[in-house]
Amino acid sequence: MHHTEQTASRLEQRRWRLLGRYRNAVWVLLMVTLVVGGYAVWRHVPMTVQRVAVHGPFQFVPREQVRAAVTPYLDQALWWFPVASLRSRLMADLPWLAAVRVVRTWPPGIKLYLHERRAVAAWGADHLLSDAGEIFKPAPPWPTRLPLFSGPADQAGRMLVFYERAMLRDQAAQRIRSVHVTSRHAWELTLDDGVLVRLGRTHIEQRWQRFCQVYQLFTEQQHEPAELVFDFRYPNGFSIGSDQRVG
Repeated sequence: MHHTEQTASRLEQRRWRLLGRYRNAVWVLLMVTLVVGGYAVWRHVPMTVQRVAVHGPFQFVPREQVRAAVTPYLDQALWWFPVASLRSRLMADLPWLAAVRVVRTWPPGIKLYLHERRAVAAWGADHLLSDAGEIFKPAPPWPTRLPLFSGPADQAGRMLVFYERAMLRDQAAQRIRSVHVTSRHAWELTLDDGVLVRLGRTHIEQRWQRFCQVYQLFTEQQHEPAELVFDFRYPNGFSIGSDQRVG
C-alpha cells in the first residue's frame, strides 16, 4: 500500500511539472505572437499623426487659424506627439480660446476639444471682457449688442460681478449701455436712453438699487428721463440734473 501511494505521488508531481512546462510554452508563444504581430502592425500602419478632429461648440474661433496652427504638427510620431506644445500654440494664436484639450487617437491622429470664451462686454476700443473676468483682444467679428466697459484693468472683475448681479435682479440693468470706472475708481453708468448714473466710489450696489427705484418711478409716471444725470454720490440723497456731464 505504501509503495502504491509513493507511485501515485510521483505521477502527480510529474503531471504538475508537465502542466507547468505547457503553461510556460503557451506564455512564450503568446509573447512571440504579440511581438511579431506588433511588428507587422508597425510595419504596415502609419505611426505618425495623419488626421485631426476638432470638437466643441464654438462660434468665433476661426477654423482656418486652427488648421494653420495644427498643420506643422502633422506627421509627428503619435506616441511622442508634443501635446503641450500644440496646446500652448493654439492658446497663444487664438485669443477666443478659453481652454484646449488634445487627445491622441488610434489609428494615429489627434482630437482637439476647444472651449470658447464667452464675451460679456466690450472693453475699451479693441478688447473684450469674458465671463471669467479676462480681458482679451480677438480679431473681428465680435458679438453684437455688447455693453461697453472701460476703466482700470484691475477693476474688470468687480465690474463684471456688479453687472451680472444687476442683470439677474434689476429691470433697469437691461438698459445699461456702458459702465465706466474713472482713474479715481468712481463709477458712471449710461443707459440706452442717454441717462447718466453717477454712483461714486463706495456703496456701488446700494446706490444702484436706489437709482433703480427712482428710475422705476419716472417710467411709471410716464416721465422721459432721457439725457438726465442721476447723481447718487451723496450720503443721504441724490440729485437729478441736465446733461452737463463734466466733473
